[in-house]
Amino acid sequence: MTASRPAIDWGMRTLLCLLLATVLGCGGGADGRRALRGTVTLDDQPLATGKITFVPAPGTDGTTTGGPISNGKFEILADKGLKPGKYLAKIEAWEETGRMIENPPGPPKAETAPIHFRQTDPLPANVTADSDEPFTFNLDRAKR
Repeated sequence: MTASRPAIDWGMRTLLCLLLATVLGCGGGADGRRALRGTVTLDDQPLATGKITFVPAPGTDGTTTGGPISNGKFEILADKGLKPGKYLAKIEAWEETGRMIENPPGPPKAETAPIHFRQTDPLPANVTADSDEPFTFNLDRAKR
């Protein structure tokens, strides 16, 4: 006769997983990196698409990371995130010009041009060890 181990039902497994997630938290990685998330608006509207890059502030150590912006939101998981410190956020975005350009060997495609922001300097972004607050970056289109 062999000894059998008691079966743990799915409800108990789910409860254990939720408890583990609560205890460990979801904001930080194993090496102290923090997940980053937030919103980017342009003229009070969500930025349709773009790219955000975080670089260490002058005189500080740190890594560089970034990711896409879609419908005004960005999210960078902890394994690609940043350790606590002072950073600068650089935001780039493009918009269609209304003209079509050649795209050999495919069909013509919409031409895009960079959006110029009134805020020309990178924006300050402080990453802290004890906060999961989202970042909010509000940009204005440069007047031409």
